[in-house]
Amino acid sequence: MQKNNKNKSLQDLEGEIWKDIIGFEGYYQVSNMGRVKSLHRVVHKSNGRIMTFKPKILSINKHYKNGYYSVFLRVFDNFKRKSLHRAVAECFLEPIENKTEINHIDSNKSNNKADNLEWVNRVENQCHMYKNTPKTSKYTGVFVSKDTKKRKYLAHIFHNSKRIIIGRFETEEEAYKARKQFELDNNIVNKYS
Repeated sequence: MQKNNKNKSLQDLEGEIWKDIIGFEGYYQVSNMGRVKSLHRVVHKSNGRIMTFKPKILSINKHYKNGYYSVFLRVFDNFKRKSLHRAVAECFLEPIENKTEINHIDSNKSNNKADNLEWVNRVENQCHMYKNTPKTSKYTGVFVSKDTKKRKYLAHIFHNSKRIIIGRFETEEEAYKARKQFELDNNIVNKYS
């Protein structure tokens, strides 16, 4: 995991609001600016020792595979890695029925400010990701296959929260035509085509 340690000052940023992280109330807070801090607390250990924890801004870790940022939270034996964008959304965005995923509006996973996040469903999240991902083909739903031993162009579509591979083709035009025919045959309306 890669760490992102910018702005570790306890001084609030302009317009910054803090709220308790769900499940860690009284121990950790997240801000609408995407920062996390531990709160001042005194812990009485079973051996009679007293430990005092001072407030501090926590290090944010970037996951090496998915690129999302997270923080490690611990209260006694409750230890959890919490996605930063989820912590911010749960505290600052009103929940929306049937929308359980969080989208970064600007597609920047390091921008975890509340005003850059929105609740979405799986299809909306995938469509947003697809729409904002650099393309290897001029056609939507067609990309260059990484496996050069097979045909060069791959056609696919997201439908009912599932990715459907339509096939591999020699040209991107053939792949696009097959994708459009698949949409027609299955009565799929794709607003990104």
